[in-house]
Amino acid sequence: MSLEEQWRDVTGMLESIDDLVTHAETAKQLSHIESEFAKAETRATELLQQYPKASGEIPYEADFRLSSAGRLLYGVLARIQRLRDGDIDKAVARQEIENMSKDLLNLRADHGRFFNKLNKGINQVEKVYQGLMRKKNSVSPD
Repeated sequence: MSLEEQWRDVTGMLESIDDLVTHAETAKQLSHIESEFAKAETRATELLQQYPKASGEIPYEADFRLSSAGRLLYGVLARIQRLRDGDIDKAVARQEIENMSKDLLNLRADHGRFFNKLNKGINQVEKVYQGLMRKKNSVSPD
């Protein structure tokens, strides 16, 4: 089976995620999308390791980077929602959000041209990240 034929798994996963995204509001739904992006990312990684010459080539690189960005974006959004729902410790959520946001923003800096569908969400995450950094860098009187 050729790479093109096998890559249909990845594109199929990404297309099915599009349907999920339009209705996602709860932490559970956001976490499910994060998981689906992670599955696509894993499959893309496997295929790129199997076919190293495809690395950096369109559409393979674009789908791989989109999968990574989607996993990070929806991971952050899920944790923000869990924080709002009171289902996660504040310090744990903050650290996870900070780490994933940093990875996502670095990924966008390097490969942002692949993320048209995700840019609105990434911009929201950037605002959250900047807010976390301002709080982290401020000195409290305690």
